Amino acid sequence: MGRYISGDFDFKFWFACQPSSDILEFGSQRDDNIHAVIYFDELENIKTKVADYKLKFKKKYFEFSYEEFMKKMETKGYLSASDDKETNTKVWADMSREASRISLGDTIIKELELKQDDLYVEAEC
Repeated sequence: MGRYISGDFDFKFWFACQPSSDILEFGSQRDDNIHAVIYFDELENIKTKVADYKLKFKKKYFEFSYEEFMKKMETKGYLSASDDKETNTKVWADMSREASRISLGDTIIKELELKQDDLYVEAEC
């Protein structure tokens, strides 16, 4: 269950918190569907954008850096917020939404560095 990006790399959107249009944060739409190209020439700009997202995440959720949040998600899962009484569900959902975009950006950076060329992908709506 879920929606995917496929093409020059594969990525599964985060269930219930990440829209397919997130791919357009990093690339350009090629047609009316979400067929996108992510230009290799934009690698440094994408790195800067992801670094900015991570900084904003840390400032907004001072208890967690993005990396700490991801570690918690991997070990305890989404419901750990309510189980541990760390924060309310709305805040945890917002953190998940922002983390999903950072995760996609990190994946794109890795794939651009690996391919050393433009990426072409299609996102399920």
